[in-house]
Amino acid sequence: MRNFDVALVGIELGGLAAAALLSKRGKKVIASTPGASLAEVLGSVKKEGFSFSHGPALSHGYEQNGTFRQLLDELDINEIAPAQVVSYQVALPDRRITVSSNHEETLEELRREFPRDFLSAERFYRDLKKEAERISKGRIAAYLSRFKSAGSFLRHYSFSRELLSFYDLQALYFFQRPARDLSFSELLVLCRNQPFNFDKGHEMLADQLAAVVLRAGGEIRYQEPSAKIAFQQNRASSIQYDRESVEAGSILLDTPDQRDAVLFLGIREEVVPAGMGCHVLYLPDYSKPHDFLAISLSPHDEIGSAPRGMISLTATFRQTTNLLPDTGTLTERTADIMPFLNDFVVQSIEYRPVAGTSIPHVLTDLKPLKAGTSEPLLFKTSNRNVFLMKESIQAPLQTIRAARRFVTRLR
Repeated sequence: MRNFDVALVGIELGGLAAAALLSKRGKKVIASTPGASLAEVLGSVKKEGFSFSHGPALSHGYEQNGTFRQLLDELDINEIAPAQVVSYQVALPDRRITVSSNHEETLEELRREFPRDFLSAERFYRDLKKEAERISKGRIAAYLSRFKSAGSFLRHYSFSRELLSFYDLQALYFFQRPARDLSFSELLVLCRNQPFNFDKGHEMLADQLAAVVLRAGGEIRYQEPSAKIAFQQNRASSIQYDRESVEAGSILLDTPDQRDAVLFLGIREEVVPAGMGCHVLYLPDYSKPHDFLAISLSPHDEIGSAPRGMISLTATFRQTTNLLPDTGTLTERTADIMPFLNDFVVQSIEYRPVAGTSIPHVLTDLKPLKAGTSEPLLFKTSNRNVFLMKESIQAPLQTIRAARRFVTRLR
């Protein structure tokens, strides 16, 4: 029976990042996925001329000292350099704001949509700029900004509920927490940095992470729909795949968040409302700040994303419950921001993540590891050498951080 230091079962983005980091540290790793390829698990979906990405389409983390940048630097990966978006839109129940790389243009948008809040918003951005300049001059100040609360800073400004919803929607999408629960360094990133565009999901990143594992003598097994774990006393002793068993010192079960849902639509381009950007974050109801969706459209002139005269639309939904609506309801929710959408749909595909492995009943006693203010993703089980990571495709920054915590735990 072959022996590995770590086995990762059902890998998603976080599991693959953990495998690469462990391999870089000299650990012998085996990882498995039910998918036929990494592109199938993390990359694009193609059907009848349309090309879609699982998402998210936008993410922070590639800025200096960002989560993804630190990961790539540590693994000596230089081939990935996504571009920052010029603008994206935030749609609230009664207004729409374009967030631009030009801060003055964003302020003009806020002046138009939030006239009563504008003086406070103008002071807010001015104070953020001063703080950013101060932090850039010293490492200690930059370090402390990671622990300073954004909430204490925001309390100095008498923002209306509507303007707070504008910031909260972006914070929930990019960091999975409302703006007041961010660290001050995250608030600076949110308000002063444009996010990066993932036009093909994380497919390229996944390929590079896999290459790190393979170069270090690790193994990635595809089309492994399930894996059984054998236990001896309070430890997992081996993993049974379809064709063989292997021993592993530690095991990470990597399972997707079942609350995620993604709707892929192929649509005729004339249904896109005038003035609608390629990327829109949409909050339908002020009273339900955690139930929102993000819409991304392929550019009109992008070759290969859709047949002529068509556009690929990806809508990702964030829910607070496991009871997600059916495809028809998801399409109706998307139509709230795109009137007459149903009459112009030529292709419809729903994507919901499927767990790569079943969780043994003996592992149901889960203890979150370093949850902080975020919803925990990494758990220690009742068995000494078995961990569980719950991944959301809509939380890439938190996923990579959870992977780092797992790697640190095994040192």
